[in-house]
Amino acid sequence: MKAAFLAAGYQSREERAREELESLERELLGQAAELLPGCELGVWHLSPGSGAEEIAALRDKGCGRVFIQPTLLFDGAGMERLRAVAREFGPLVVLGRPLLVGEKELEGLIASLGLSRGCPALLLAHGGEGAMALLQRLSALLREGGYPAFVGALKGTPGWAEALDWAKQHGVGREMELIPLLLTAGVHFRRDVEREWGEKLEAAGVAVRIRKEGLAGLEGIREMYRERVRELVCGPDGGCLSDGDNLNNAL
Repeated sequence: MKAAFLAAGYQSREERAREELESLERELLGQAAELLPGCELGVWHLSPGSGAEEIAALRDKGCGRVFIQPTLLFDGAGMERLRAVAREFGPLVVLGRPLLVGEKELEGLIASLGLSRGCPALLLAHGGEGAMALLQRLSALLREGGYPAFVGALKGTPGWAEALDWAKQHGVGREMELIPLLLTAGVHFRRDVEREWGEKLEAAGVAVRIRKEGLAGLEGIREMYRERVRELVCGPDGGCLSDGDNLNNAL
């Protein structure tokens, strides 16, 4: 029986964001092809009603195991949809984890961002209930590392009021970097980060320099995703089959 690998996450309507995401997806599919020689490869973009048909089609093609690696940053609504499909198909599906799940990953994120201890930075995540505790811990790690940085949420807390208070204390009279903690520079970047938050900060007297790229293009972030693929296919102990072995023949 064959195996299959899917990179699963949201698609974007913005051309630049699609290019960022497609580049990451190609890299993950390439790595999966190395770890699972001869496997079926695909991308699953979450949309209403999607999922079951894609998995069923792979099963009907003779795939005995379907590995699904989320391209999601946090555990939220997208992961719940993936889990629902995984439950529907039982042991056929092996579901990976989102990128940011604990302190190790947050430290990797900080290292990847290339922050300066001499420049205040406002980091903006999409937010949501599932991300709240991680964003709070990220703020604490930044403080412990000596970075003048604040982590805000486009949706949820800490929100605009808390971020503005912090920015007025640390950014008035000096340039502040506005960094989107978003996988791609899509609609949330253009509408929320650039237009809403950026313009409001400027109006409040805070000069901002907006980082224009999403996280998907950062090498450190890509390595973290590659590690997710290795973890998914090989298990937490890294016990992949040696080169020349074919996992597909072992299923």
